[in-house]
Amino acid sequence: MRAKLVLLACLVLGICHAQNPVKNELKNLILENKTTLEKQDNLEMSLQYKLYESHNSKVPTEEHSGTYIQCKSGSYFKLNTIEMVTIPNLCSVSINGNDKSMYVSKVNSNSTNPYTMLNVVEGYENITKTEREGYKLFVLKAAEITQLPYSRVELYFNASNVMTKQVIYMINNVNYAKHGKEVVSQPKIELSYTTNTGKNASKYFKTDRYFLKNGNEFTASNSYPGFTVINLDSAL
Repeated sequence: MRAKLVLLACLVLGICHAQNPVKNELKNLILENKTTLEKQDNLEMSLQYKLYESHNSKVPTEEHSGTYIQCKSGSYFKLNTIEMVTIPNLCSVSINGNDKSMYVSKVNSNSTNPYTMLNVVEGYENITKTEREGYKLFVLKAAEITQLPYSRVELYFNASNVMTKQVIYMINNVNYAKHGKEVVSQPKIELSYTTNTGKNASKYFKTDRYFLKNGNEFTASNSYPGFTVINLDSAL
């Protein structure tokens, strides 16, 4: 009798629930994409970033293009004025073009891989899949009361099961500049990918492209005039 009551309580509270097969399929697809990407020796992805003022907006308020490169020499990510470089066994470099700052540290284990969405998916149980000719769409929806940062996430995969687009609906209001004025809104963010073969990628993985080191002193290279270099790791 006690066991039956415990089981009933679990069902009422939602503690016991069947594993969502669509969620499992999505997780497997993301893992498959991540594994395939990590095996590539020479890969370049073109990124397209769009910011919409509200969830229902059709025309983007802000739009930027970017690049993600992965090869044996490391990984490089750029979107608008932000750059992140990882050079294996040497260092990581994070660059913010807005405030002209450059942060140098030992190699960061956090991946800049744009396919890193597993942590996001784990937080959602309401996940549906729609199949159209040429692509699959997974929609993740948060409960009305939630601590998740996104009310809705859309993940698109092409016929080869490669992720090509993410659309994220923010729950919290975000401050950003529009026509020189500060705007507060609940935006939607869209990020699209196009995969190409990397060309001449080695130039991104040389430290003197970013900074010069003289003893314990770091200075920005000629490619980054006026930038301040901040060494975050005394071991470098």
